[in-house]
Amino acid sequence: MALYTEYMSNPYMRFVRGTDANLLDLGDYHRRAVEHLIRLKTTPRLALPPTADYKTAVLDGKPWTRPDLIEAIARLAPTLPHLEAVFVAFCEGALETWGRFTGTE
Repeated sequence: MALYTEYMSNPYMRFVRGTDANLLDLGDYHRRAVEHLIRLKTTPRLALPPTADYKTAVLDGKPWTRPDLIEAIARLAPTLPHLEAVFVAFCEGALETWGRFTGTE
């Protein structure tokens, strides 16, 4: 969940709070968000430390909001043998929710 917050939630909120657009105007951005999440799910090395880079992992390509969080996960990753499987499963669940949210189920 911490990774999802860094990669999806924080950049999404930056975008929607930084524009005058309403929900109906966000269709293209929502499609980009779903495409990005699919990319992270199918290529988890883009998102998982130590290979993660904010330029490809974060939805808007901007630096981490909490680099200390990413560093902590990178330190713990060798002791988390199921991290990739859990991340992929989380992405699958998030994609289901995005489908309901955007009407693309």
